[in-house]
Amino acid sequence: MDNLDQLEPGDFVQLMYREGVWGHTPVIVALGRRPTLQNTLVAAHSYDADDRPLSSYHVLRRRYIHILGAYPPKPPDRS
Repeated sequence: MDNLDQLEPGDFVQLMYREGVWGHTPVIVALGRRPTLQNTLVAAHSYDADDRPLSSYHVLRRRYIHILGAYPPKPPDRS
């Protein structure tokens, strides 16, 4: 996925600070009506970031990850 228009809250953005090294993966928490780097907001554990604009990260590249689904946890075996 390489387009901000395709993202949803809960998706991830990976950030490359140094060539060939993906160094950080914040979670997208909000997007503007017409998403831009300025109105796409993320949360991250580093520096307790919440609602931080994606534009505030100075990186070489970004890549976006969309999670299509998850497996529900199995109930415990009670036999």
